[in-house]
Amino acid sequence: MSDNKTKKYCPHCRAEIDADKVYCPECGKLTPKVKEIQEQPEKKVKKSYSRKCPECGSIINSNVLKQCPVCDAELPEPPKEVTQKEEKPSGLIFTNKKFVSEAKLKLKKDSWNFKEGINVFGNSIMVYVTITLLLYLSLSFYFTQIPINIFTLLLFMVPDVLFSIYVIYYIYSRNHNYEKIGLSSKTEKVLIGLGIGLVGSIGIYFLDSFSDLFLDLFSALGLGPILSNLEASIIAQNQAIKTANPFMIIVFTILLCVSSISSEIVFRGVLHNTLKQRIGKDLSSRFLVIIIVATAYSLIYLLFSFPTGLIFIISNFLISLLLGILYEINGNLYNTIFANIYYNIAIVLIILFL
Repeated sequence: MSDNKTKKYCPHCRAEIDADKVYCPECGKLTPKVKEIQEQPEKKVKKSYSRKCPECGSIINSNVLKQCPVCDAELPEPPKEVTQKEEKPSGLIFTNKKFVSEAKLKLKKDSWNFKEGINVFGNSIMVYVTITLLLYLSLSFYFTQIPINIFTLLLFMVPDVLFSIYVIYYIYSRNHNYEKIGLSSKTEKVLIGLGIGLVGSIGIYFLDSFSDLFLDLFSALGLGPILSNLEASIIAQNQAIKTANPFMIIVFTILLCVSSISSEIVFRGVLHNTLKQRIGKDLSSRFLVIIIVATAYSLIYLLFSFPTGLIFIISNFLISLLLGILYEINGNLYNTIFANIYYNIAIVLIILFL
């Protein structure tokens, strides 16, 4: 046994040589030492796991990605043993004719990826458009001229109430944090939002009243017929609220508040936070984000309320600017939510008692 331990074989010519020899005396080639051979660790073969995209058929080798980088389709979940072993992104992904770091494509639970946020915002707009069109088509089928009463007012708030339904579904289905849209379960966040929202609601009321100064300008621009029709519509809506029973007034107020919450989730919670992640978090970048979101809000409102939306485009832009500033104070969505709630309740009370 001892002789075998002191002998080795040349890997090239298979000649028997002493264990302490470096070169083979037969072929003259370098030979490894016995100790090196014995201590050489076994090579571990890394098992790879691939997934196939159900939409475009692309083969995805990454265990981190939740969506296909080619068509954005949702990928099947990898086995738990695979995800536990490989938690870090593996490298680069080829998409849109360039290599992108896999870390940038990975969806985070508490912040928006730019492409992810824009997709969620766009899908929310599509939900709003679809529900609005279905509502108008349904009412037009039964009425030649849609009446103005408390029931139609409630129906027309349905698209606004369901505006954020896709955002909530997206976060819940993927087990993401609601802090992603600026909401927190901490009591102090809610209390701070109550205080800042109260101050903000006063600013909203001031800006809304200030918008009346633009009515003469719109009249001079030839929008007099639109103004007269708008005034008649507002009077009819106020009268419908005044003549409604207390229960319907409570339902109307609740839906009005929920619709404003839904709007804040989409515009501030998704679009604002997404643009902030992309553009930057310094003061000038944050103000640019506020302007972009305010512009998007006023233009979308104009699109769905044209031509009467022309009357409110300036006030909507200014109010959205104020809400963006309120949100940027501490990144707390409760600030803007409570500001809208206070304002909406005040408007209903003014209609009922003044």
